[in-house]
Amino acid sequence: AKPASAIETALYDPDHQMLKGFLAGIGKLLNPKGEAWLIISDLAEHLGLRTPQFLHQSFQTASLKLLAVRSINPRHAKAADTT
Repeated sequence: AKPASAIETALYDPDHQMLKGFLAGIGKLLNPKGEAWLIISDLAEHLGLRTPQFLHQSFQTASLKLLAVRSINPRHAKAADTT
């Protein structure tokens, strides 16, 4: 799939290249015992663009240790809209 509008271009990461690049390079920038935080939406999973296992697999591929995962539920009005 390719982005079809300007907003999609800002949000779309073809083949997860930005995410893979971040994970592949961050380890080289960290001090021993250093941390990098990745705050990312699960929208790609909801749209079927990324599997739920993809992030965990990507951390392993990059030889990064995942310390914690924190998830929150949406609280905006549209999250409760069933129409």
